[in-house]
Amino acid sequence: MVNSEAPQRADAALVLGGDYHGRRVLKGAELFSKGYVPKVLVSGSGPIYGMHESELAIQLAVRRGYPQDAFIPLQHEAVSTEDEIRSVVESLRTMRIRKLLLVTSPSHTGRATRVARQLLPGIEIHSIAAEDPTWQNGYWWTDREGRKAWLFEAMKSIAYSLDL
Repeated sequence: MVNSEAPQRADAALVLGGDYHGRRVLKGAELFSKGYVPKVLVSGSGPIYGMHESELAIQLAVRRGYPQDAFIPLQHEAVSTEDEIRSVVESLRTMRIRKLLLVTSPSHTGRATRVARQLLPGIEIHSIAAEDPTWQNGYWWTDREGRKAWLFEAMKSIAYSLDL
């Protein structure tokens, strides 16, 4: 389920939506500040109270001191990881991205990486896990929220493999 790698230099980081705590966008911002990527692409659906998730995530990172121009919002209306990645394909091609750091939650890295590699042929994908306290550093079963995260991701992985 977890497929997280060490950060490395890439053309951009793609922060996947679905994290309403901001851990993913802050991990993307950290990758930018440490020089791993020149830009952070922030995916996000919407509207949420009239704004897209990507806009709200970028605002959080800027409030935490990261520069606004480090981020590019990628807005869409997707409700699944597969649809989300499909919605950003053209943007990645237009930006000529060849190597991408895919930022998401630990429990989501495995499936998200499989989906991205399938839908983004020709782009080298490396997954980076943002911190997630419910995942308990891999001891997800010790926390109720961790067990729920594992169960939801397991169900989504099965659904994806069965093309449901």
